[in-house]
Amino acid sequence: NPTAYVKYARIYQRVDPDGAVEMLKKLGEVDPTYPVDAAAGYMFSQNDRLKTALEYFDKVKDVTAMDDYILFDYATTAYVLEQYDKAVNLAAKGIAKYPEYNAFNRIGLYAADKKKDYATAVAYGEKLLNTADTVKYTANDYIFYGDALTNLGRYDDAVAAYKHIPEVDEANKDYKKLIAETYAKGKKFTEAVAAMQEYIASKGEEVTYKEYDALADIYIDQASVEGIAQAEKNKALEEADKVYAQIAEKFDYAATYAVWKRALMNYTINPDMKVGRALPYYKQYIELVAPKAEKSASETTKLATAYTYLAVHYIQNDKKAEAKEWATKLLEIKPDDPNGLQIMNIK
Repeated sequence: NPTAYVKYARIYQRVDPDGAVEMLKKLGEVDPTYPVDAAAGYMFSQNDRLKTALEYFDKVKDVTAMDDYILFDYATTAYVLEQYDKAVNLAAKGIAKYPEYNAFNRIGLYAADKKKDYATAVAYGEKLLNTADTVKYTANDYIFYGDALTNLGRYDDAVAAYKHIPEVDEANKDYKKLIAETYAKGKKFTEAVAAMQEYIASKGEEVTYKEYDALADIYIDQASVEGIAQAEKNKALEEADKVYAQIAEKFDYAATYAVWKRALMNYTINPDMKVGRALPYYKQYIELVAPKAEKSASETTKLATAYTYLAVHYIQNDKKAEAKEWATKLLEIKPDDPNGLQIMNIK
């Protein structure tokens, strides 16, 4: 009686999945037509033993003979185990056999996006999101679909997809950041800045310096656009500098990072060391880092850069004493530095 074997296996699959599978194998001896491997794979999958589940699933010669929910579980297991080619293949077979089972389109979308086959991902996404079904959409459906669209250069369509996220996940705030990043990739920087500012506001007290840093990155991306006029480039960098100033003020733990970035922004706007636009920020960096008993290699390298800037600035302005003061500090951490040695040799 096959029913008895199946009932035994189902009852024991949680407490003794191996024993349950052994019972299914006995059923396979009694009834060779029973899909033992598919059932065993499903049992192990339900018990979170995914690698073992996949081993059994892979033994099935004709996957289209599986019940819809088991074939879907097979595709899902392959996806979770990062076997994306297999997951896409199984999703295609699942849709062909069970066209009404819309969730196969979800696996196809996710797996194709992961393997960077964005055209295929978009095709699955369109089917998933435009098919009448009982499938309840999730934020990830729109996130993966939007990512695929973005990578195909369909920025406006990606933004439209991300705007659906609050409909299925009211608490989700990150969609505004996704919109900002997408606008930036599409070089719509005004829209990108507005979206990122909305995202920062939505975070409230949970905001960290990283959100502000992402806003600064948008301005830096704008300044990096090929062919941009110097005045527009400088304006964007000045806006980034303002953001780093906010970081230094609001987040003590990120002040050193922000001050360093301010030095870089101002140096990029005007690299003339004699003018010294970046001077106050290099000084601030020195004040923050130099007193530390232990410094990382990165901090030491940056400190050398700051000392160099100050030494060169003062020597170019005929202030030898100040220049040698900073050159001395530079040589303490970089004894062979040519700038430091040259300044110290000036009479």
